[in-house]
Amino acid sequence: MKRGIFISLLIVLLSGTFLQNCKHEIPTPVVFSNDCDPDTIYFVNQVLPVIQSSCAMSGCHDHKSRREGVELTSYSKIMKTGGVTAFNSGGSMLYEVLISTHNRMPPPPASLTISQIQNIKNWIDQGALNNECLGCDTSNTTYISRISNVISTNCVGCHNSSLAEKGVLLETYSEVKDIVNDGRLQDVLDGTNGYSVMPPYPAVLTDCSKNQIRHWIETGAPQN
Repeated sequence: MKRGIFISLLIVLLSGTFLQNCKHEIPTPVVFSNDCDPDTIYFVNQVLPVIQSSCAMSGCHDHKSRREGVELTSYSKIMKTGGVTAFNSGGSMLYEVLISTHNRMPPPPASLTISQIQNIKNWIDQGALNNECLGCDTSNTTYISRISNVISTNCVGCHNSSLAEKGVLLETYSEVKDIVNDGRLQDVLDGTNGYSVMPPYPAVLTDCSKNQIRHWIETGAPQN
């Protein structure tokens, strides 16, 4: 009888130890919205692409490098290692380093734009949700209202005056129009004519963004 009790207690203790040492990260489900609020910042659409293209790169905060223990490749990693405090951008390391005057990240001149920083601030102050806007309107797509934001969010991190990957700059309308005119923008959207799909994984464009850019190109890529 005593031996049986001892074995039972041992099993309980070992089970507790196993559970403590085998904690799996539970992914936070994405909150989808079809009727998208223009005053809401959506993590999947507006925050993650900026962070992935400007911060989660090799040598910085990707899965392999994890500088200073910070990995910024996904919502769970950003929340776990990026020092994000929901509803409190002022108390969030992720936002503080973006506006720091001494240790700004990403370091100048590759700093984020004022608009991108404001979006991240607003996202945190709105609760730092893992949310995504699914609504997609291509009929009223304009360069100023949509295209410039998509390119700034997803591409300028690599194609700016300090980096200019492949010699391509995408900071101004005229620079974007240049790669529209020679067909390269369409090619990198589709991965055609020898070009790889850009931006590369994991910072891929949504189908909605691709369709909006295609529609804009088809209408003559105006600066509207």
